[in-house]
Amino acid sequence: MLLAVAFGATGVTLVQAAVSALYLVVVAPPDGTLVPFRFVDALIGGAVALAASLLVDARRPLAPLVAEVRRTFDELAGLLGGIADALDHRDEAAAVAALTQARGMDARVDGLRDGVLAAGEALQLNVRRRRHIGRLKSVDESIRQIDYAVRNVRVLARAGVTLSRTHAPAPPELGAALRSLAEAVREAGAALAADLTGQDETADQHATRADESALAAVRTAGQLFGSTQTLPLAMIIGQVRATAIDLLRGVNPDDDAAVLARVDEALGLPAI
Repeated sequence: MLLAVAFGATGVTLVQAAVSALYLVVVAPPDGTLVPFRFVDALIGGAVALAASLLVDARRPLAPLVAEVRRTFDELAGLLGGIADALDHRDEAAAVAALTQARGMDARVDGLRDGVLAAGEALQLNVRRRRHIGRLKSVDESIRQIDYAVRNVRVLARAGVTLSRTHAPAPPELGAALRSLAEAVREAGAALAADLTGQDETADQHATRADESALAAVRTAGQLFGSTQTLPLAMIIGQVRATAIDLLRGVNPDDDAAVLARVDEALGLPAI
């Protein structure tokens, strides 16, 4: 455990070291003696496992995290597209299925956090790759915003179920806004993945497109404001705004006040 801490290990790696140490000391061999060779075997096995893990991650230590980022953002974008389709066709069953999927998105966010932790431990053990650790810090901040976005989409999906049960059809602008928001989510995920792989120019391009799509979603949703709108529709418009804000905070270096001002301007709200 001391060696693990010395190498900067935390979380799962440290727990594994503790469990292995307990197993070696507590579980006695059949003859009742603690043979010293067991410790030697453990050291050899641990060294081989460490060397193997370093060889596997030597060239692309962040590849598992990048894959997890893509899966999470693609699933969230697909969820928004599914809600849009359900509302366009007034399909209550599809809306309920989208809500069920939205409730399971928390596991994706947890997977992202675990991926950041595992990548950080892999980089700590790989001296030549420690320069990538700085990228993980920006990802950690983005994950917090994505967690907020997932919660907003879950509320949006719940309002979508209610709206699908009403007699009045959903306005076509609503589906267009949700699809623009889905595109913003995809571009935000691509920006984050490109940033992790060191493709700064590509990351900036995807971040710009995410910015444009998010504001387009808010602008389209803003056209639905009026005295005749229903409560579920108003809730969906509000969650489109909230999700767009979280996406922009995740991909943009702007401060919170600047992000809020740009989103509210796109929504047609008066400047504060």
